[in-house]
Amino acid sequence: LPGETISVRNGEITRLDTKTGEFEICPKPIEQVIESSRVVYDDRYRAPNIPLRWRSPDDSWQAETSGYRLMKSEGQLTYYHLGPSGRPESIADDEPFLFPSTAAGNNLVHDAILELTWRPAHADCEMIINITNPFSQRTLRVTTKEASIGTTSIKLLPISSSSRFRWGYVDGAWLGWQDDRFLGRWIDPPSDSPTTYDPSAGIQVSIAGAGQGSRLTDLVLRRDLHYRAYAWEVSAPISTDPIWGESTSVWTLGPDEFLALGDNTTKSRDSRHWQHGPGLPARLILGKVVARLSTAQQEWFHRLASGTGDLGTVRTKPTGPMEKPTARGNDSRNATR
Repeated sequence: LPGETISVRNGEITRLDTKTGEFEICPKPIEQVIESSRVVYDDRYRAPNIPLRWRSPDDSWQAETSGYRLMKSEGQLTYYHLGPSGRPESIADDEPFLFPSTAAGNNLVHDAILELTWRPAHADCEMIINITNPFSQRTLRVTTKEASIGTTSIKLLPISSSSRFRWGYVDGAWLGWQDDRFLGRWIDPPSDSPTTYDPSAGIQVSIAGAGQGSRLTDLVLRRDLHYRAYAWEVSAPISTDPIWGESTSVWTLGPDEFLALGDNTTKSRDSRHWQHGPGLPARLILGKVVARLSTAQQEWFHRLASGTGDLGTVRTKPTGPMEKPTARGNDSRNATR
C-alpha cells in the first residue's frame, strides 16, 4: 500500500514493521490463497509406469486405485517429488512454460497446501501432517473431533464416514478447511530447536496415521506462489538478503503508489521492473479485474463465444503490440492493453 517499505524475501512479499524495525510477510486474503496456488501433484491422475509419489517407508500404507489404506495400527506416508527425468528432486517454482534459465536450487518453495479426503476407520483415529522446510518442521494433529497445532486447537464438524480437508502452511501461518468451511489461520509458534539453512533442501510433506483400516483418497499437493527477489532494472537500493543471499531491493512506495504483482514468469514482470516503477501510480489503475481470458489461442475465444452465445463484447482479434511479443517480455511499454 502507499507509504509502505517493501522487500521480496524468501519468496514472500514483505513490508517493514515500523514498530519492530523488522520485515513481516504480507499475507494474501484467504479467498485468494487457493486461487493463486500451483498444483504440484494430483494423485487422482497417476501416470502409468511411473513410481508412486506417495510412498510408505514402513510399508504400513497400501496403495489403492483412488488412494491409500492404513494396513497397520499406525504408519507414515511420505511424498517424493519427481522431476521430468523421473528422478527425485526438490519442489521448486518451475512452470512448464518457463525458460530453463532459472538456476537450479535458487527458487525452492517452502509453503505447501495438502488436500485429501480422510476416511477414518473408527472414532479414535488420527492423522498428523508434517510440512518440513530447511528452517523448521510444522506439525498439525487431526482427530475426528478437533485439529491442533501447539497449544491451539479448533473443533471440527462431525465426521460420519469421510471428510474433505485442506491443510496448508502459507505466508507464515497454518490454514485449514473442512468440507469447504474455512477453519482458521494460526501463527505457528517459533521453534526452540535451532535450524541451519541448507540451500539444497526443499519442502517435505508426510502424513502419519493411526487407526488400521483408515483411508486417504484424492490427494492433491499445492504450493504457494514464490516471488523472486531478483532486482535487475530496479532503481531502489540493492542489497543481499541476510538469509538466502539473493539480490533483493528495499524501497518505499510513494503516497499514491502501489506494488503491482505479475504472474511471476520470465515473460511477466511486476511493477519493480516497469518504466515508471517500482511503484504503480494510482492514476494508472483503471478498475478491478473481473475476468481473465487467455490470448494464446484465438480459437479458444471462438469456441467460448459459440458455447455461451452471450459474449458480444469479446473481441477475438488481439490488439496493439500484444500481436508481436518481444524478447524483453510484457513490461509496461509493450503490454498496455
